[in-house]
Amino acid sequence: MAGEKSSLSLEWRPSRKIDDHSLSILDLPRELRDIVYEYVCQVPGEIFIYWRPSQFGYDIAAKNIRGKYGGPSEPIPLKIVMSTALMKTCRQIHAECSPILYGHNNFSLLMPDRDFVSATYLPLIRHITLISNSDTRLFDQNAYNVSLAWRATFWPLVSRRCEKLLGLFPKLQSIRYLIYATDSNGNARKPAFIKYEGTTREDRIDMAATWFRYRCPFGSDRLRDCLNLEITPPPSGTPSATDLSEPGAWDISEFSEAFERMKLIE
Repeated sequence: MAGEKSSLSLEWRPSRKIDDHSLSILDLPRELRDIVYEYVCQVPGEIFIYWRPSQFGYDIAAKNIRGKYGGPSEPIPLKIVMSTALMKTCRQIHAECSPILYGHNNFSLLMPDRDFVSATYLPLIRHITLISNSDTRLFDQNAYNVSLAWRATFWPLVSRRCEKLLGLFPKLQSIRYLIYATDSNGNARKPAFIKYEGTTREDRIDMAATWFRYRCPFGSDRLRDCLNLEITPPPSGTPSATDLSEPGAWDISEFSEAFERMKLIE
C-alpha cells in the first residue's frame, strides 16, 4: 500500500492472458470480479497507518484495528488479513481493485500531514479517522474553562488538521475525529457543559448541540459535511464502560449525535 510508485496509472486498460485457453479471474463478469475484490481488499474495522523506526529512518506500517462498526478485538498486522498480490497481477486488475482498497476502507491516522499513499491514489480515499491527543482541559469540571480551551485551542486545531486532510484527499467523504476521554484509571470523562441530573437523552443532546453551535465555526461547507466529532469509548471491563451501558445513563454516542444535530440548527 504505502510506498507505491507514483508512476502507476489507474486508467482502465484490458489485459491479455498469456494463454487464451486458460481460465482466469478476468473471464468473470465485472460484477463478480468486484465481489472478489471486496473480499480480498476490504477489511472489517479500520486500517491504522503509523510510522515505525527502521534501519534507514522510518517506514510506513499498517495494522487492522477495531473501528466504529466492528473489526478485530486486538490490532493485527495488515499483511496478515489482507494481501495486495492480486492488484499486482496486471494493469486491468490494478485499476479495478484500487477504488475498493482505497475507497471502501476507513484509514485511521495520527497526523494529517503524512500522505501515506502516492499521488496516484489520493483521489480514491473516501474515509479517514483522525485520532487526537488527550487534552484534559476539554473535560475540566469548570464549564467556562472548557469553553475557553475549546475556542482558543481545540477547535482551531481540529479545523486546521481536517482542512489539511481535505486538501490532501480531494474526494474525501467523511472525517471521524476521535477525542480521547479516558483517564489513567480507565474512567470515562464527561463534558462539563452538559447537565446530567434529571435530564433525558434528548435533553442532553439538545443541550450539547446548542453549546457546539456557538463554538464550532466551519471554514467551509465541505468541512461541515465531512467532519464528525466522537468520544472514544473506555476500555471494556472498566467501571465506566459498565456505567455507560446502564439504561438512562449518559452515553458517549450522545456527543457525536449532538455534533451532527448542531449542523441542522439555523
